[in-house]
Amino acid sequence: MSRHRLLIAVGVALSLVAPCMAADAPKAKEPDKKAPLASPFDARDPEIQAVRKLKFDDIDMKKVDLKERVAAMMALNSLLGKHGEKATRRVAYLNEYMRTNNLEADYTAYATPVPDLDLLTYDTAMKIAVALVRTPDGAATYGEKVKSLDEATLNNMSSWFDKECRARWYDVVFKRHQIASLCEYLEKKGKFSDFVTWAMAKLAAAEEQKKQELAAKREQAAADAKARQAEMKVRQAEAKAAREQREREEDEREMKRLDYAVQLEKERIAADRDIKVSENQKYNYYNW
Repeated sequence: MSRHRLLIAVGVALSLVAPCMAADAPKAKEPDKKAPLASPFDARDPEIQAVRKLKFDDIDMKKVDLKERVAAMMALNSLLGKHGEKATRRVAYLNEYMRTNNLEADYTAYATPVPDLDLLTYDTAMKIAVALVRTPDGAATYGEKVKSLDEATLNNMSSWFDKECRARWYDVVFKRHQIASLCEYLEKKGKFSDFVTWAMAKLAAAEEQKKQELAAKREQAAADAKARQAEMKVRQAEAKAAREQREREEDEREMKRLDYAVQLEKERIAADRDIKVSENQKYNYYNW
């Protein structure tokens, strides 16, 4: 058999056997997909739990009118502001705990990649905001604010709030990724409970400090108010004394004017008397 025919025969044989080999060969096991993490704080957060109770699956954003859409954006902007502050505080506490316990280097070498969180999309968040606006409280808080606005104003607000909400949304999403990753690491190291205890103590200390600062501010405000009242009384007393002094000086001037007028009157009377005496002397019979 020539070399060329041998190669053809081998190729035909492989083409017939390969499918059978592929069928019999065990399939490579696909890596297990890691379940997305959620922030461990969500279960303890009453605001998040309240939001999760809203019914929004049947909301069609195409049928939401401009006023309701703007009201929903206002509601979403407010929610993102609150949750953004919480996320910022939690990230700060987590990072401080990591630094305090010298865990940063170990976390940096942490092999497990940051998982994708089971986060809502921005469009779904808008549906939730619409559902919130349709509640009695939401309608009273946000619906009334847009009730009397014209279309041009609503369009401007829609453009502004859309940009604002999207910026805040991605910031909150990023911080929630940080929180989930750090918490997962601490849980694997068996330190999450210790972190929670540490954070609660730190939060309590911060609250106590805030109370003390507030009490100090109130005390200072009361002292300042008392000082202002005392200063006002001094100024009032000084003004009264100055007024009384002016009145006394005016009385003295008036008395001087009266004395001067009386003196002038006396001098006039005396002058008149002298004139009469002089006239009488003209006709005295001794003189002629």
